[in-house]
Amino acid sequence: MEWNELNRYSNIVEKLQNKDPYEILEIKSTASQEEIRKAYLRKVKTYHPDNSDEFIKINNENILKIINDAYEKIKSKR
Repeated sequence: MEWNELNRYSNIVEKLQNKDPYEILEIKSTASQEEIRKAYLRKVKTYHPDNSDEFIKINNENILKIINDAYEKIKSKR
C-alpha cells in the first residue's frame, strides 16, 4: 500500500470530524427517514473495517465512529 493512500484515509478522518452530521452522510437536512437510513448504510458499507486492508483498518474504524455519531445525532433530532 502506498503512503498516499494511507494519508488520504487519515485526511478523511480529519475532515469528517469538523463537519455537520448531514454533510457526513451527504444528505440534505430535509431528507426523509428512508433517505437518511440509506445514506448511513451506504457509508457504513464503504468504510467498514472488515472490508479493508490491514493498513487502513484503523482509519476506517475512526471514520465509522464518526458516521455512527452523525447518524445518531440526526435520528435523535427527528
